[in-house]
Amino acid sequence: MHHLPARILLISALLAATALTAVSGAVAGSTLQHRSTRARFVTPAAYLHAPRSTGAITYDRTAVPVGSWARVTQSRNKWGGMDVALRVSHLRAGTRYRAEVHVGACGARPGSSGRAFQNGPSTQDYAANEFWLNFRTDGSGDASVLTRHYWGIARHQHARSVVIHTPGSRSVVAACVTVPFVSRWFQ
Repeated sequence: MHHLPARILLISALLAATALTAVSGAVAGSTLQHRSTRARFVTPAAYLHAPRSTGAITYDRTAVPVGSWARVTQSRNKWGGMDVALRVSHLRAGTRYRAEVHVGACGARPGSSGRAFQNGPSTQDYAANEFWLNFRTDGSGDASVLTRHYWGIARHQHARSVVIHTPGSRSVVAACVTVPFVSRWFQ
C-alpha cells in the first residue's frame, strides 16, 4: 500500500511530461501556419469593373506600374507573434519605397485603406508599433522584405491591406494590396 503514492506520482509525472510534449509540439507545428495573397496591380477603374479579379490597385503608375505584382504573407513566428512578408516584382528599378499594413481594404481612392495599423495604445508611428515593410528594389524592380513582431493582430483590431507609398513620400499612397489578415489565429 505504501508504494501506491509513488506509482501515482510517477504516473502523474509521465502524464505531465506527455501533456507538455503535446503542447510544445502543437506550438512548434503552428509556427508553420501562414496565409499568402498574391495580386497583380491594376488601375482603380479596372478594379471597380472587376473587383474579384485582383486585390491590388495602383494610384501612381510611374511608381507601381500596371501589371506589376505583390505577394503578402502572414505567418506565426516562434515567439507566438506574427511575421508579415512583402515581395514585389516589376516596380521602378533601384528605388526605395515605404510600405506598411493598414486597417482598411483598398478602394477607388488612395485614402480608402484608412490609417496604418498600430498595435499599442500609442498613436505614434514607429517600427515597434506597426508593420513596416520598407524596401529597395533591385535592377529589375523586384524586392522582398520581412517584418517580425512578438505580437499579432488581436480580435478587436483590424488589418486589411498593405499600402505602398510614392517614393520619397511618407504619406502619398502609390498602391494598395487588399489582404485578408487573420486576427488572433496564432493563439
